[in-house]
Amino acid sequence: MRLGLVIILILGRTIQTYSQNIELLTKQTKNQNSTGKGDDSKFIKDSLIVFFAPNGIDTASIRWYTDGMRSRIWTIYDDQCRVRYKFDYSKYDVVEYNWYETSNEFPIFNDTVCTISDIDSPPLIIGNENPWQLISGYLRYPFGAHEKGISGQVLISFIVDKDGTACDFKVIKGVYRDLDAEALRVAKILDKNWFPAKKDRHTITIEYFIAINFILT
Repeated sequence: MRLGLVIILILGRTIQTYSQNIELLTKQTKNQNSTGKGDDSKFIKDSLIVFFAPNGIDTASIRWYTDGMRSRIWTIYDDQCRVRYKFDYSKYDVVEYNWYETSNEFPIFNDTVCTISDIDSPPLIIGNENPWQLISGYLRYPFGAHEKGISGQVLISFIVDKDGTACDFKVIKGVYRDLDAEALRVAKILDKNWFPAKKDRHTITIEYFIAINFILT
């Protein structure tokens, strides 16, 4: 029996009617990169680097380095070769974000009050179109669940605050103890290195969701 693992990044709360989902393909890219503000490529002094999609044709991202540090404007493309966002390292800010078919409505927290509103840009791990690229390689199908033929979708909720830290990870919709635990474990890898969501040019705290599908075929 073969198994599959699919990660879905969800913008907004899926159990509400205002949200839309983005289903992320499980294809891997050879261009895995660490995160951070710019110290990941000290071996690259002054460079313009173009990363390509797995097909070797479509552009995945365009990145600049100066003295081994991230610099200038990075351009990140989606899986349809459209510009998803541009991040200017001279300003350390998002200068362009394109939602396309996806909803830009999120639960926003202000102190203890939560409201649903549109935002300018979501939390981002700069250099990656989708955070699943960072966690997909760590996900494992639990042996017990696999042996029992148990599959399904686990929905994980967490908060990304206005400082870019993710916290309060929890299972919102579970399937089976082992699957729930594995989904929660791997989601917690995304606990830091976010550039926070923004609304009206201000950083904000929002609720974010990742759904992980465990599939047996």
